[in-house]
Amino acid sequence: MRRSLFLAALAALLVSACGFFQQPPSAEALITSFTLSKADNSALSFDATSVIDSSARTIRVFIDPAVSNWTALVPSVAVDGTADLYPPSGQAKDFTQTPATYKLVHPDGTTTVWYVTIKAKPVDEEPGAIRITEYFCGTGKGSATTGELNRYLELYNGSSSAVDLSQFQLVQRRFLNGTPDPSRDQKVWLKGIIAAQSFYLISSSQLNSSFLPKVGTFSPRQSDTTYNGIMDSDGTSTYQLLKDGTVIDSVGPNDGSDFATDVCWYRRSLTATGLPGPLSAIWHSSDWASAPIGGLLGEDANAGLATPISATLISLLVVSGDIAASATIDQAAKTATVLLPEGVDSASLTLAAGSYGTSVLLEGTAIVNGSTKVDLSTSSRVLTVKGQDGTDVDYSLSAIPRYSSTNYNFDGGIQAVANLIWAGGSYDTPLGDVWITGVVTAKNIYPSAFVLQDQNAGIYFYTQSGITFPVGSKVRVKVTTGKVYYGLAEVTDYDPAIESAGAGLQSIYYLTGDYANQASIGMVFRYDGTIAQGGLSYFKGQFGGALYFHYPSDIQAALSAGATGVFYGPVTYTRDNYTMELVTPDQFAIR
Repeated sequence: MRRSLFLAALAALLVSACGFFQQPPSAEALITSFTLSKADNSALSFDATSVIDSSARTIRVFIDPAVSNWTALVPSVAVDGTADLYPPSGQAKDFTQTPATYKLVHPDGTTTVWYVTIKAKPVDEEPGAIRITEYFCGTGKGSATTGELNRYLELYNGSSSAVDLSQFQLVQRRFLNGTPDPSRDQKVWLKGIIAAQSFYLISSSQLNSSFLPKVGTFSPRQSDTTYNGIMDSDGTSTYQLLKDGTVIDSVGPNDGSDFATDVCWYRRSLTATGLPGPLSAIWHSSDWASAPIGGLLGEDANAGLATPISATLISLLVVSGDIAASATIDQAAKTATVLLPEGVDSASLTLAAGSYGTSVLLEGTAIVNGSTKVDLSTSSRVLTVKGQDGTDVDYSLSAIPRYSSTNYNFDGGIQAVANLIWAGGSYDTPLGDVWITGVVTAKNIYPSAFVLQDQNAGIYFYTQSGITFPVGSKVRVKVTTGKVYYGLAEVTDYDPAIESAGAGLQSIYYLTGDYANQASIGMVFRYDGTIAQGGLSYFKGQFGGALYFHYPSDIQAALSAGATGVFYGPVTYTRDNYTMELVTPDQFAIR
């Protein structure tokens, strides 16, 4: 064929080997609270609460330091879900050997083990005393100074007393192809003592300090080089400082942007003393100054605040189990819409929001990425983005099924244009500069073609420039020329100034049954069954009978013979067969 079969990777939403679109696993029971109360433990002078990390199944409890006997402590434990807890809540347990273990035995017989670490509670620091003051990120793109191992965070203790860092956690919020991916986050408990009104450095043991004289001035007691894993950010990750499980300070916008490539960010000084400004759970870029990385780092001379940033929602991710879906944000309409695969519980979705220099609230409560839950099963919700310039901007957040058997309620004129193309045959056919309206059902097909569909028909656009609107968008386009190319009717020339025909996204209407016929071309079909043959010539596979599918090499491994699942895609005519176009992993679920 005249077209290249190359397709750029479109796996920004891919979170598992089988693809974005797969059934979520059954819910696992979780320990949701773990408390050592005064009522159950007479030796305690206060109720000892805990910090729980459900993903790592770890629990850390800060206990009264006056209590030295840990042999028979009685915890109160709450479990969310169906599972038996061993030992049960309210039973005394010896915590002398820490971490101690608790087990959850699930109805299917599987067991999950949780690890409980007891620590003597450090003296609380003065409010706001500990903050991040510097982030140095070499990414290996330049000289030895900018080597990929040269990354560190600097903390500052602004109080008059030394502070035990063991009561703080550091979280690296990570990304996949520019999208926040909570499953990739890293979290560690800090350690060490930071002296009063002093700085403390957190780095990898492989930090090349010979190129960084400023780093070398830290004494061993004011630095720790054991953070090899978490200090591996490539300049996109946000770092958050947590106390009692709550974010108290941050550096980075948390939107996947490459904000720290071979650069050092300094917290600005807001007073004449030159001391770093106050901590903030929300990243405000104007509170920080950046400087290129060099062999010798200077001091922050950029005191004062920059021009405040207006409120804008940049990215939004919703997560359910192992499935993540990125919202499509319409800045003009102020909407954020998510197309959810079948089987996803829209009543319990976890949010991760990105914004430049702003905070994001879910109906008045600040979003904590990877933790905040939202119910989108019945109605839309309001996200409020707060800008540094004092503005508040509301976005309407909604979730709809990605595919639907309910047809559209509009005739966008696609059938009439398709009839003209079929009548014109293999010669270029003038279409009369006519406008058609349709929903984008697939895009970036070898390499940049796309398909539009209304209630009556679908049509294929052959193009090298593609379409910027996301799948599910309703658009208007003026078509001028078409032809039938090797059995496929296609638009070959159109006005590239494609217009939006409505805010938000729409579910993609699909048909079922035999699509090996001319009338099916351009329409989305659903196939539920087994792949008979995969990896045939020209990236073509076969479901059963005369039902073929066509795919890019990126997802070939998931479409092997014998694989069973549900598949959705528009029909074209490729290499003498009617084929379903499977372009991205979110078009199928392998069972």
